[in-house]
Amino acid sequence: MKNQIKKVGHFLLNHLPFHIRYYNSFIMNKKRIPRLFFPKDYCDYIFRDNFFGRHNKHAYLADKLEVRKFVESKGLANILVPLLGYWDDASKIDFDALPNQFAIKCNHSCGMNIICYDKSKLDIEKTRKQLDNWMRSVHPIYWERHYNHIKPMIIAEALIPSNKDGKFPTDYKIHCAGGTPIFIQCCVERTMEEGSRMVAYDTSWNRTDYIAHTSHYTDKDVPAPKHLADMLNYAALLSSGLDYSRIDFYDTDETVLFGEITLTPQGGLLENFTQDALVMMGSAIKKRIKN
Repeated sequence: MKNQIKKVGHFLLNHLPFHIRYYNSFIMNKKRIPRLFFPKDYCDYIFRDNFFGRHNKHAYLADKLEVRKFVESKGLANILVPLLGYWDDASKIDFDALPNQFAIKCNHSCGMNIICYDKSKLDIEKTRKQLDNWMRSVHPIYWERHYNHIKPMIIAEALIPSNKDGKFPTDYKIHCAGGTPIFIQCCVERTMEEGSRMVAYDTSWNRTDYIAHTSHYTDKDVPAPKHLADMLNYAALLSSGLDYSRIDFYDTDETVLFGEITLTPQGGLLENFTQDALVMMGSAIKKRIKN
């Protein structure tokens, strides 16, 4: 009987209007009412803008294909990972024309990536089926509605090379407010099964206590990236005009490479961050925007 009641409850909840469902989800996760009209922390700002659909006009920034044009328009074509091709149907991909190593992904969501280290070992038909399934899918975080404004496409990019030490370049996620980098979230020791470990630094590379002590936390220090100054300059340029955003980069031995622009980090729930970090970022956003 209890299971049946739960099923009925989930069914009814999933068929409520979007705004009611989203409001309820925030309360259940954060254990408080969202400050919809008087945002205070990072979560509040993201919730407010998702709630009112304010990110829809910037959906192209979340589009892994269209965002390349935006980066080029800022004079930063040199930091883009080389594009090998793009298609609207997996059957159109000429795998023979692709190099031995590459990354292939869908542009309209997250986690839709296939990394090929050796094309001779790639199951091409299985890959086509996986890509077709992804092309028919929608972004799994239902309140990030701006992803619904992205036309699904498949893109292939050159594989980012490992550094001289044999390790994959660290992922640096720079959280910005009003075009100003505020802090840097470093993702290290990444695996397909467990994700990555995280640590955060300020823009002068002083370690902070912004990462919550969850399973993703690491107490290991991360050396300052070789091209830190360049990354901060690029992040400021790419985030200009946005109330807040997260600009992702990889720092290779030779240069900085652009990763993506995220308008709603962690869907706005930001469970990997301490409350002090969320309040600090909220204050930085409030200081730099008019509303």
